[in-house]
Amino acid sequence: MNKFFPPSEKCMMILVDVQERLIKAMDESKYRNKLVTAVKIMNEMHVPVITTEQYPKGLGETIPEIKETFTEKSKVFAKTSFPCWGEVEFAKAVTARPEKNLIIVGMESHVCVLQTVLEAIERGYNVIVPADCVCSRSEYDKEIALNLMRQAGATITTIESIAFSWLGDAKHPSFKTISKLIV
Repeated sequence: MNKFFPPSEKCMMILVDVQERLIKAMDESKYRNKLVTAVKIMNEMHVPVITTEQYPKGLGETIPEIKETFTEKSKVFAKTSFPCWGEVEFAKAVTARPEKNLIIVGMESHVCVLQTVLEAIERGYNVIVPADCVCSRSEYDKEIALNLMRQAGATITTIESIAFSWLGDAKHPSFKTISKLIV
């Protein structure tokens, strides 16, 4: 198994705090589309997605474009702690699953995403962060966070690299669907 690009059936996505009021503080058009695409790729490849919402009473719920991709198996956890692991039900849901490769996306890169990545690594998970699917209000904060994640052992890549590593061949049954999502 390739540590950098493990097979889709051995992965799970953690979608961190992609909420309406929070995304408005980001470069919205750039990240909104990438994050929606990432979740659609996960759905196409049957990768479970676990979602968190930081203080939804104040920051709102997950953006509608992502909520509409949720399946009956989708799980959303409200939290107030910055690392997702601080929410006991989230931690139970993730640790109960067999997948040990976490693809972590969301916002903000230097706060909730960073703290979740670092704790996941400490807990023994192989962590993959598509740099084009994490964001901060400041590009500098994002850059510093990605560097720290890399130093801690996370693989930093892109959602397109992940998707095409899973496909492996243009003959894959999901190739056309995913190609249309990425373009």
